Amino acid sequence: MWTFLFALGLLLRPTAKLSPEALGALYRDKGSLVLRRALILLRDRAAAEDVLQEVFVRVMRYGAPVGQTGVPLSFLYRTTERCCFDRLRRRNRELPTDKLEGIDIGLVQKDCGAMSEAGEIVLRFFGTLPDKLQQVALLHYVDGLTQERIAQELDWSRRTVGKKLVELEERAVRLAKRCAEEKGVPISLVKRGLSTGTHESEEP
Repeated sequence: MWTFLFALGLLLRPTAKLSPEALGALYRDKGSLVLRRALILLRDRAAAEDVLQEVFVRVMRYGAPVGQTGVPLSFLYRTTERCCFDRLRRRNRELPTDKLEGIDIGLVQKDCGAMSEAGEIVLRFFGTLPDKLQQVALLHYVDGLTQERIAQELDWSRRTVGKKLVELEERAVRLAKRCAEEKGVPISLVKRGLSTGTHESEEP
């Protein structure tokens, strides 16, 4: 019920076109955060700067939801991610599977601190994940959102989010084993299971 009400609130939230002054202030205030998000995903500064410009061009053309504290950072992040995912899809179609890139874990850890072993593995092989799992991985491992918050952001049920997190953990185990087998890297988590950090049980 809460997910439905949240989604309805998003639909009814007023979207406004910003004045040049307001757009400039938004760029100065949150542009660096948008750029960092794009850098984490693309690992390429020129491409990340292109995405930064694309995000604010979209805001200029189509407007943005405006709350009591201005344009929500979550809106800018989701717009940034959509732009980045489009670029990653185009890039990955041209690369063999073993060349697909992961997220810049060092940049994530600089912002968020240490993360779980499962998170590190998943983000290291981020480029191999389907789009939906990429979204969940970002929200869970990078932003540290709970299942309920992820469900709200993606307009999914909490049960669906729980299943996607389980799938991510299973993929992390397989990827860790593959890494150990192919590169001979000793990964203790393969034997004893992944430490997943903020795991929540599914709703009945």
